[in-house]
Amino acid sequence: MVGLGNDNNVIIYLIFAIVVIILNYIYINVLKKRFSKQNKTINPSLKKEIESYIVANLNIVSLDLICSEFNLGHTKLYQIMETEKPGNLIRLKRMQAVRAMRKKGLSETLISKKTGFSVSYLKKV
Repeated sequence: MVGLGNDNNVIIYLIFAIVVIILNYIYINVLKKRFSKQNKTINPSLKKEIESYIVANLNIVSLDLICSEFNLGHTKLYQIMETEKPGNLIRLKRMQAVRAMRKKGLSETLISKKTGFSVSYLKKV
């Protein structure tokens, strides 16, 4: 009789362990699905908003300022911008503005104030 009770306990422990493993597996898969959906639900217009923000604040814009304005972390910002790095985009927009202002004949000091580049840097480019 003593041996029979031990066998029942072993069976109950095995069933309990199997149920716990199954529940953990289900829980982990549900979390993975939720997490992957959150990462994929990036507002496509947000990239355009960020680009517009860069152009509107060209003289003061920085990665930290963008992250603060849009309540994003650096990693999320890079995900939104996809293949284009935000720092490169800022520099590109500034260079485009420099070229346009130079064509208009504006002074280097004014261009510097409007683009955020220093006058000494503008003389090099």
